[in-house]
Amino acid sequence: TATAVAGAWWWARSAIRARTGTTRRTFRGGQLDMRPCCLYQYFFPPHMGDHVYVGISNDFKARRDQHAEKSWWYGYVDHSRTVLQTWTAADCPPGWSPRHMAKAAETAAIRQFAPIGNTDENPLWWEQQPVRAQLKAAAGWVDPPRTADTRRRMSWRTA
Repeated sequence: TATAVAGAWWWARSAIRARTGTTRRTFRGGQLDMRPCCLYQYFFPPHMGDHVYVGISNDFKARRDQHAEKSWWYGYVDHSRTVLQTWTAADCPPGWSPRHMAKAAETAAIRQFAPIGNTDENPLWWEQQPVRAQLKAAAGWVDPPRTADTRRRMSWRTA
């Protein structure tokens, strides 16, 4: 049946992604996405600590604007200390895209520095909760209300 075939395709695709570390953005039109990709690191001012956030993007300026609009930690960023590292197709071994390279570096940086703004891959995420709550309150940040869709997607965490 069509449902079984679609389910098998989804499972195969997710298994390949898990094995190879690829993401939806890695492939464009059946080809590796060879657009340049950058790793960016945001830092607190020197008197407050070190890393605030580590991320990757094919379009840093657009991603920066998204963070400015939606991220509680963005007001704490010392932009003079921001670090960018860019990968191009020439920097990649065969079978890898610039996004593969940036994602590998991002994961390593998050695991090493445990930035307070990162939740995925952050080994100290739970321990940082009280500090994160204090910084959000000091910035006047109010978390958006959870919608039914958000609660449904997060329900596996409470099961």
